[in-house]
Amino acid sequence: MTPSSKLKSASEYGRVLRPLLPPQAFAPDSRNSWRIGLNLLLVCLGYLMLREVNKWWVGPLCAVVIGHSLACLAFLAHDISHNSVVQNKLARRTLEFLLWGLNLIPPTLWRRVHNQTHHVETNTVSDPAGHFARASERLLFGPTRGLFIPIARRRCVTHFFSFTLLPTSFVI
Repeated sequence: MTPSSKLKSASEYGRVLRPLLPPQAFAPDSRNSWRIGLNLLLVCLGYLMLREVNKWWVGPLCAVVIGHSLACLAFLAHDISHNSVVQNKLARRTLEFLLWGLNLIPPTLWRRVHNQTHHVETNTVSDPAGHFARASERLLFGPTRGLFIPIARRRCVTHFFSFTLLPTSFVI
């Protein structure tokens, strides 16, 4: 028996674990609806301020607010793609199109790479997100990753910088 034959597929884990979890673990989280609205509002207000206010500090401030809100919307789009926000197919597809589109990611590409590739190959050499794990060991990102990646017991203000370090580590 080879080591890889001992690995179970994601669907095998799902068949075993799903009956062990309470039904509310699979219920949509309606709190995400107001988060979507709030971040869409912040993006719109940020662009409106850029257009209407002619002060030197408005550009950098709006860039940070808009960038943060777009990142939040990407995380919410991820949750939407996993049916954890809404379960109605039309509402889910519409929100995916809107939120992924704002981040210039086609929903079909997301489904293909994330749902059909990443989840099937999670934590294996073939996992497309596995590059992150290997990149985080590099000199640029490795020594500082504890500062930027939040963990369960510690939330750090600086974790949003990982959005800069992670793409950079893919290039270097």
